[in-house]
Amino acid sequence: MNNQPILGKIEEALAPSVPVPDTGDLELPQVYYDGHRFHIPKRDGGFVPTDRRGTRDYLISLGFSGRRGEGKGQAVADALLVRIQTEHHVAYVGALAGYHAGLRVMNGRQILVTDSPKFVKPQPGDFPLLLAVLTNLLGNEQLLYLYSWLKVALDTFSSGHWQPHQVLALFGPVGAGKNLLRQIITAILGGRVARPHNFMSGRTAFNLDVFGAETLAIEDEQGKTDIRSRREFAQRIKDIAVNQDQRCEAKHCDAGMLVPLWRMIISGNDDPERLLVMPPLDDDVADKIMLFKVTKHRMPMSTSSPSERAAFWAAIEKELPMLVHFITSWNVPADLRSDRYGVTHYHNPELAKQLAKSLPELSLLEMINVELFGRSDRALWTGSAMELEGLLQGQDSCCRVQATKLLTSSQTTGRYLGRLAKDMPERVTSKERTGQTIWIIRRAADEASALADNPLRPGPSRHLKQIMDKLKDEGASKHGRKLR
Repeated sequence: MNNQPILGKIEEALAPSVPVPDTGDLELPQVYYDGHRFHIPKRDGGFVPTDRRGTRDYLISLGFSGRRGEGKGQAVADALLVRIQTEHHVAYVGALAGYHAGLRVMNGRQILVTDSPKFVKPQPGDFPLLLAVLTNLLGNEQLLYLYSWLKVALDTFSSGHWQPHQVLALFGPVGAGKNLLRQIITAILGGRVARPHNFMSGRTAFNLDVFGAETLAIEDEQGKTDIRSRREFAQRIKDIAVNQDQRCEAKHCDAGMLVPLWRMIISGNDDPERLLVMPPLDDDVADKIMLFKVTKHRMPMSTSSPSERAAFWAAIEKELPMLVHFITSWNVPADLRSDRYGVTHYHNPELAKQLAKSLPELSLLEMINVELFGRSDRALWTGSAMELEGLLQGQDSCCRVQATKLLTSSQTTGRYLGRLAKDMPERVTSKERTGQTIWIIRRAADEASALADNPLRPGPSRHLKQIMDKLKDEGASKHGRKLR
């Protein structure tokens, strides 16, 4: 009696398997499986997750039989579920910046994009309100760069082919319209926005949420302003701007590499402290940043109440199709083109000068000017980085406290001297002597230039007037394109 349950299980295991219908000639519907859930198409496009029962019901609605065959064999719908789990298995499911819904292969893995960006459909016509807003916020010169930057971005989304790009940085006074400008750009670039600051600042390793938006926005987040954190932020900017493959990681899921088509916008107030969230504009990152100054102007429509702001945005939305048509037909001026990025970078001179003052090597140079040359008639100083550090941190140094904070080691001092030598060879050079680097530091040509040294020399002239004259000659004043 006690053996009957065991014998019953053995007999059941040895029984013939349940007949499985042959579905080899049936094409699998657009249903996918991610290891946990099934994903079926939505009526309005894209895909929605569901469980096994919901998927089975969907297959039956398509006409596949849910009834078992002769001998109580497996139903066709159930057989298709098994095939879907093996043949339509996907490694990633979700929205992906820049891509429309559907199945794709990325880095050798099948992925399912579940939602599409909502790009504005171009329409010929004038956009006087938007033109007034953009011109007031940026001025003519910066507006040329914005048109060109947007043109390259829309071409990238249209083709689906990734390419390096610049991060757009917008700084201006409180209430100038930086957020409005970011919203306009987001609407043009698919309408989706995500906040990457926690991930970029190292507060979290999980970043799945940022992969579903074309615009990555950092707006007035309180970033660290010490030079080490700023240079780490520069590495994050470089990663987004020039690295095609991005690591996507979510909780309780395997990480994988994807190719999002991102555009990142950083915005903040232009006071010196807030501006210091930006990295130094050195050679490593300068060409990867568009730095715009946003100017405060009275808006063309009243925005003093919620209803008035809603009406203002509705009026802007009406003109977006015309602005997009203008941008898609825009030809990046030859003087602004870049083989790598499509458009060359731009740094507002005023903001670039403020950022230059925050460079640690400039702080070192100021201490050198004061301590080495301000207290003697010497024309030059020669010595090692360690010797210079000792002089600036010595008991008799007038900048002892500042030097102790800035120069944490002779390696740090040597690194800052190396940057000065690269940017100002007329002031700082070096030579090797018995395996040691000896630095030669010269007095500035005059006292005024000693405090005005700026390693960030302005780039070549963009010949703005020539470009605008050419655009006018080509008819750029049509359809609201007039640049005054």
